[in-house]
Order: sequence, then structure tokens, then C-alpha cells
Amino acid sequence: GAFFCIARQSRRGLDMNAAVLAWVVPALMHAAYDFTAFAASATVWAVWVFPILLLGEGLLTAALVGAAPGTQARISAAEISDEYGMRALVMSGLLLLFGNGLLYLATRAPQPMEIAAIAVAPMVLGVDLALVGLRRRSLA
Repeated sequence: GAFFCIARQSRRGLDMNAAVLAWVVPALMHAAYDFTAFAASATVWAVWVFPILLLGEGLLTAALVGAAPGTQARISAAEISDEYGMRALVMSGLLLLFGNGLLYLATRAPQPMEIAAIAVAPMVLGVDLALVGLRRRSLA
């Protein structure tokens, strides 16, 4: 979606490079996800690579959405409930600790893949909240 937004809102009209990337990047991300998920049942390396891959894909997606035109809303300081970003930073730390705790449990579990896959969500949200909190601190 971010690449389509970039392609459509280009100053030169439709940006074909971004339009092509709108199809290629999700296809590559999906292929990497599927390959690693299926390989995890047969090889040990994929069990360790899978959460890292999901975290990387989540961060790439967050970065692309943030870079797309029109996604950065203009909000006055009076409308922000966490003007200095402290709540976002604290919540970020808690989510990152929780995600790392799940990854630790995954190393001890008989079926680590399921727990490691669940651990990715708080890790990605934690990093995203940290970026939001740091951005708010820099604007305050």
C-alpha cells in the first residue's frame, strides 16, 4: 500500500518504479515468510531465522508506511495525549521485554516455532512505539 501511495502521488504522474515495487516487495516478503515457515519443520536454522525475518518485515512495513506521502497527519500539540512521548517509550520497553521473554521461552519449549512467531508482534510494536516516543520527544 505504501508503494502504491508513493506511485500515485508522485510529482511526475504515476511512478512506474514504485508501482512495480508495490508488487515485487510484498511477493518477496511473502515468499521469504513461506520458505522459512516451511523450512522450520525440517531444519533448525529456520526456527531462529523466522522471528528475525518477521521483525525485519514488520520494521520495513512500518518504515514504508511512515515514508509514504499523506501518512503523516498534522496534529496540534493540544490534541496529543502523550505530548512528550514518555508513555510511548515506557510501553515500548514493556513490549520489548515481553517479546524477549517469549523468545526466551521459545528456546526452552518443545515446539519453539509457535512461541517465537507470537513473540514477533510485541517486538515490532515495541520498536514502532519507541520511534513514536522518540519523535514526540524531539518535537516537544
